[in-house]
Amino acid sequence: ALTSYCRAPEALCRHALLLTSLGRPGEARDLYRSLLRTLRRAPREYARLHHQWIALAEREIAALAA
Repeated sequence: ALTSYCRAPEALCRHALLLTSLGRPGEARDLYRSLLRTLRRAPREYARLHHQWIALAEREIAALAA
């Protein structure tokens, strides 16, 4: 999978969206959480650059919890 060698936030979010559409919400949630942990520890500039993926991950985690 792309996420095994590309850890870019966009790739991780898109992979998690695919997992959700394939009926694998647990794996998607784990991937979103991992992404958020990584971005929260990243330098502010990096997190600011990828803010849209942070927002998407937070929205999707909330939707998966409902």
